[in-house]
Amino acid sequence: MADAWEVIESTTLSGTSTGVTFSSLTTDYVHLMVKMTVRTDQNTTPGHDYVGIHFNGDTAGNYGTTAGTGANTTLGVEEEAANVNGMKVRATACDPENALMFGQIEVVIPSYQSTNQNGCCFGNGGKAGTSYGFDQFGGGYWDNTAAITSVTLNPGGGTNFNIGSTFTIYGLRSS
Repeated sequence: MADAWEVIESTTLSGTSTGVTFSSLTTDYVHLMVKMTVRTDQNTTPGHDYVGIHFNGDTAGNYGTTAGTGANTTLGVEEEAANVNGMKVRATACDPENALMFGQIEVVIPSYQSTNQNGCCFGNGGKAGTSYGFDQFGGGYWDNTAAITSVTLNPGGGTNFNIGSTFTIYGLRSS
């Protein structure tokens, strides 16, 4: 039988939220994956935001992010210098876009139990827009060798995740 991703926990927001934390992470899995359908209350044009990722509650400057971006027909590269306060993945929809518009993001966290390498993740995401689409693929690292026991997601430039945002964390067992 082929390996399959198993749902560990899922939540859909019935109100706004300043963050979502997955802390029921056991040692039953080898890798983790987070899938989000998300929107923030950042009010900016052209209407995209990011999601910040923190491991084990660490909000100190122990992270870095590098990504390739596509905005309509323009390509770019984004790099957060080392020692920033969290990894970033994009792209979420945000105000002032149509309230029914959400971004979709998928993040993989390989070997989350390892204690002999820095934590890392890679992800991709995108959002459509009435006049502006945005896509991003990239990765980030956590300068710490602790096993990952919790994953916290926070709105990037916004203050809150909007109602209807959905977050699911999956685990992949060893064969």
